Amino acid sequence: MKLTQQEISYLSGILTNKSKLSIFSNVQVETIGTEAQSLEEKGILSNGKITKEFEGILKISEEARSCARLIIKDGGYFLEKYTYKGNDAEGKEGIILAENDNGEMVFSRLESFPELLASLAELTGMSFLKSADVEILLSSKELMVLMAGMDLYRINALLDYLGQSRKTEFSAEDFAEHLKHLPKNSLVGMLINHYNYTVPEESELNGILDALEQKEALSKKEKYRLAGQYEAFAANFLIPQTMVMLEAFQETADGNLITTGMLFAASGIKDIGAFLFTGEEVEFSSVAGGYMLKIIENFLHCPDLVSI
Repeated sequence: MKLTQQEISYLSGILTNKSKLSIFSNVQVETIGTEAQSLEEKGILSNGKITKEFEGILKISEEARSCARLIIKDGGYFLEKYTYKGNDAEGKEGIILAENDNGEMVFSRLESFPELLASLAELTGMSFLKSADVEILLSSKELMVLMAGMDLYRINALLDYLGQSRKTEFSAEDFAEHLKHLPKNSLVGMLINHYNYTVPEESELNGILDALEQKEALSKKEKYRLAGQYEAFAANFLIPQTMVMLEAFQETADGNLITTGMLFAASGIKDIGAFLFTGEEVEFSSVAGGYMLKIIENFLHCPDLVSI
């Protein structure tokens, strides 16, 4: 079943039991007057009423109390998929897959996860090997400063490839200057652009750097340096190629919404940074492509967030 934005908006006026998470609650565009006819031609409506063939798909999509969103960006390639979980007209639980096709949405019952994951693996890879092993829980400000350290290391490593001198140790002033003038493909900029993170005040910087040293993400002699596995990660993460964004939503019995999300930035199938957003803190870790694919699968199953 393929619907235009206008057809979705038109159907939202017919469907009377929409949840907060339903696509029919969240797509509101101006209709152009031909939607009833086009929906009749597609067999979705008959005499203004939803046909039995599409009743199940629409009921789950309309009343879903759990949903997930997947976005993959790889150069000029853009993929967007949603899953909605709920009960169909016969009371049987199912998952509906909705895929963005140049602005129109293609709906289908998700019958085969292995087939879907195999197609996604073309982008993520299936390796379970990773070049470095890092895992740390950080405040948002600590995360921004650690990513600034990663950026500084990556920039200097690329300069080394050009035969220019490089640094592996950086002063607090280096961090401050970087945070003021972010280059293209900056990890700090990625978090600002997609998650509205803000750069710490310069007056906070020394305290944050010391906190990262205590957490063994940085080491310090006269200047700061990425510690051990963090430096190994940055050395293999020179040019990010793929970004994966995951979000899961659940509407509780009292009408509140619970959300969780993850971001992956990949420089290769063995060099992926994972960001798990957990309220006030963020878990940053390195993962491999196969593990990322497993997490994608877990999200697309529309997990029960209330019991987590």
